Amino acid sequence: MADFTTTLFYDACNVEKLNLVRYGLRGIIPESLANLTMLQVLRLSENDIEGTVSPYLWNLSSLEVLMLDRNQFGGVIPNQTDSITNLAYWNLNFNNFHGSLPESVCNLTQIEFLTVAANSGLTGTIPDCLGNLTKMDTFYAYQTSIGGTLPQSLCNWDKIEYFALLGSQFSGSLLDCPFGANSLKYFAIRNNYFTGSIPSTLCASNQMISFDFVTNLFVLV
Repeated sequence: MADFTTTLFYDACNVEKLNLVRYGLRGIIPESLANLTMLQVLRLSENDIEGTVSPYLWNLSSLEVLMLDRNQFGGVIPNQTDSITNLAYWNLNFNNFHGSLPESVCNLTQIEFLTVAANSGLTGTIPDCLGNLTKMDTFYAYQTSIGGTLPQSLCNWDKIEYFALLGSQFSGSLLDCPFGANSLKYFAIRNNYFTGSIPSTLCASNQMISFDFVTNLFVLV
C-alpha cells in the first residue's frame, strides 16, 4: 500500500484528470492536492483512504467529477460546497460518514449524480431544497439511516433515471406526481416503511426496467 498522506502534487502540467482507482492508497488526502487547480476529474475509489474529506478539495473550483466511494472516509459530509459549483458527479458510497445530508448540497446546481449509499451512520431526512437540483438523474441513499417522508419538491426531478433508497428508514406516502415520467428506469425502495398505495404516476415512465417496492407497509388495491 502507498501512503497517500505524504504524496506531493505539483501543477506543472495543468492536470485535468487524476485516476487513482484501486491504487492501494492509505492515509488521508494530502494538502498538496489543492495545487492541481485545473483538476476536473478526481477518482479515488476503492482505496483505504481515511479521515474526513479534506477541505483542500474545495479549492478545486473546476472539479466536475469526484469519486470517493469504497474507502474509509468518516465524519460528516462537508458543507463547504460554494466553491465547487461545477460538480456534476459525486460518489460517496461505502464509507463511514455520519450525520445528516447537509443543505449546502443544494448549492450544487449542476449535479446529476449524487450517491451516499452504504453509509449506515447517515441520519436525518432528505433536504427539501434537493428538489431544486433539476438536472439530477441518479440518486442513491440505500443502506443508510436516512428516513422520514419524501419531500414534495422531488417532483421537480423530471430527468431522474435511477432512484434507490433500499434498506433505510423512509416512511409516509410515495410521491403522487410525474416523477421522472419520461426518464425513470430504476426505482427501488425495498425494506422501508412506506405506507398508503402505489401511485399510478410512478408507473408512467416507458423507460422503466426495475420497480422494487417489497417489504414496506403498502395497501395493495
